[in-house]
Amino acid sequence: MRCLRAPCIGIRGGAAASRLGTDRRARVAGVVFCAIRPAAIWIMAICAAAATAAGGEDAAAGNGDPGRGRAGFGAVVPDANFTVARVGATDVPASDVLPILRDIAAAAAARHAAGIMGREEFEAEIAMAWRRAVDQAVEDALLLMEAEKVRDRIREMVVGNMLARNAMLGDEVQAPEALREKAERYFARMVDDEVRRAVREYTEAAGGEAAVRKMLERRRMTRNQWEQKVKRDIFVAYFVAHEMGAAAESPREARTFYESHPELFDIPERLRLRRIAVEKSRYPSREIALRAARMIRDRLLAGADFAEVAAAVGDGGSAENGGLLSGDGSAEVTAEDFPLHAKAAAATKVGGISDVYEDDRFFYILKVEDRKPGRRQAFEEVERRAAALARAEAMRRKRTELFEKLRGRTLIKILHPDPPPHIAESLLKGRG
Repeated sequence: MRCLRAPCIGIRGGAAASRLGTDRRARVAGVVFCAIRPAAIWIMAICAAAATAAGGEDAAAGNGDPGRGRAGFGAVVPDANFTVARVGATDVPASDVLPILRDIAAAAAARHAAGIMGREEFEAEIAMAWRRAVDQAVEDALLLMEAEKVRDRIREMVVGNMLARNAMLGDEVQAPEALREKAERYFARMVDDEVRRAVREYTEAAGGEAAVRKMLERRRMTRNQWEQKVKRDIFVAYFVAHEMGAAAESPREARTFYESHPELFDIPERLRLRRIAVEKSRYPSREIALRAARMIRDRLLAGADFAEVAAAVGDGGSAENGGLLSGDGSAEVTAEDFPLHAKAAAATKVGGISDVYEDDRFFYILKVEDRKPGRRQAFEEVERRAAALARAEAMRRKRTELFEKLRGRTLIKILHPDPPPHIAESLLKGRG
């Protein structure tokens, strides 16, 4: 019973179990809820931290929009089905490492795509991010091995409780096989309920569905894949809390986290931008394409309507909506959405036309229609999120401590300590 009692230290989990336990027929639900609910709270905190850990910069795929800052992680990396490490008899595939890599390298990818970071510096960032991602995937694999045992124990306890209840309460006699199947279905429903609750709470803490979509896009995961991971992580979190104790939770810790990481609570500057793209490949030479872009800019400076010109001459999708940029369906964008264009906007006043600037494929002209300055949110506005992130930070420390404790009795072999050349090259070329 020790494995089921430890998480009940949490007030919310214990109170819920107590309420459920008032009905004799609901005692099984109380046992399972008591075991799973506190872990689901952990998951919400972990997911919120993961969304923040990437610095808010979404370097995942763009939508075919040229110059979009998120173009750095556009497609699935080729030849990603290989084993990166072995934990005991369990293989850690590259498919487990790459989502973590994308999270860690997101900010660097955005800076590289915007031309702020050079190739050598980005190569070093990729190598460092790969090693961190491999370490995280190995830690996840080892803890998941142990968590699977926890899940099996809890499931067997559910079955045992249901069999015992059937005998004690004088219910109609059922065949043990049928009763076991019924208990298995009941257990699965309880877990699914907690997954839905964890996903709902994460979505709220992360700032809404748009933040969830960004996270999934960055990791190249479907929603179903993510929810399956949440289901596994519920038992990992339970196992860590059981072995290492629950993380302390108080308003003081939330405020301490807020004061220690103020940058995580900044609302970025928001911009309304239009841009015209001139595709270099449509002209005989770069110089002629540049001349064409400058002629377009001269028309705009002479008073031509920017949206009309964009609709008439824009390349690569920039004719749509008169060249208006959008992120997540909103006409207000941030520097993390379009770092290259935001860099040009920073040197352009509201209502002004930028100088011609470029990337590998296009020359651009930008108009800044509006600018809303960023601000730092007050603690009272973000207290709940700060508490979730403080719990997640404590959880990460406990996970690491438990991993170090467990790794001494498990053979771990790293087969690819450095990123394979084809993965590093695909990230450098913006196809990761």
